[in-house]
Amino acid sequence: MIEQKIENDKAELFYKYSIKTIKQIEKYNIWICISVAILYIFAILFEMIFLNIIIENHGFDENLYRNFRTMILAILLIFLPISALLGSKASTALGLKNVFDIKDQQ
Repeated sequence: MIEQKIENDKAELFYKYSIKTIKQIEKYNIWICISVAILYIFAILFEMIFLNIIIENHGFDENLYRNFRTMILAILLIFLPISALLGSKASTALGLKNVFDIKDQQ
């Protein structure tokens, strides 16, 4: 999210995106991480508590259960690492503004 440009033996740092965009990326990725964590907790509670009741009373198919579990795990495995990576990069880029003179997007 930060790039370095060297001109006349002087290095300058620039944000690749505007500061407003970086703050939005950081905010959205925090919400994605929280949402995925809540989804994970619901998936565990579903599997521990409600799955047996649903199978016995409503004929919940084993294939449907496998598809449901695979979909939940795919969401967890895709969104959580990506959002954590992007959120940490955005936080680091914003934090470095206090240490270095980083100019806004060119």
